[in-house]
Amino acid sequence: MATLAVVLFVVVAVALILLRQPVALAQGAVLGGRLGAGCVIAQAVLLLVAAGVLFLLRDQL
Repeated sequence: MATLAVVLFVVVAVALILLRQPVALAQGAVLGGRLGAGCVIAQAVLLLVAAGVLFLLRDQL
């Protein structure tokens, strides 16, 4: 089950990186203000870090 979560996190992170500009525009429209593509990249990096931690701790879960 943890492996499935890791795969899902990585897939979502890659999708965020590939679609960073449209995602940034959509988040800016929903949240108000202006979000840059760098914010979306930071979110993707956070997902990749979470996937790495989950992968390393998968035996303890």
